[in-house]
Amino acid sequence: MKIAINKCFGGFDLSVKAVLRYAELSGFKLYPCAQIGHDFKNPTYRVVDDPAHYNDTLFVFFSRELPDALGKISDNAYWSDGDMKRTDPILIKVIEELGLEANTSVSEIKIIEIPDGIEWAIHDYDGLESVEETHRSWG
Repeated sequence: MKIAINKCFGGFDLSVKAVLRYAELSGFKLYPCAQIGHDFKNPTYRVVDDPAHYNDTLFVFFSRELPDALGKISDNAYWSDGDMKRTDPILIKVIEELGLEANTSVSEIKIIEIPDGIEWAIHDYDGLESVEETHRSWG
């Protein structure tokens, strides 16, 4: 079984290019968006028109819909790569296809393989991940 994990401190985070490719292969549309200004109580957003010019320092999130005329996005439109199954065949394909381009400045995504039928879990230490066979533990 193939599993996607992050192999550096920072956390599992896919590049804009990888997320958009994942959406394309999955058959849905995503819009990379950035917040306009610093009003966190009443935020407004704009679409990042050219993800090729994406700057890792710019906070970008993904929406299933375009911002309205006022720059608003409904709460149920947000999409996160953090919610993806790490064994998703489309995710695995995108990472294998893009290689290093699937990473961000805070991620180093790798595909590892474990034997089928193993009960496993991802262990995370400050974003650096490993896969461990699940077992019982107490206190």
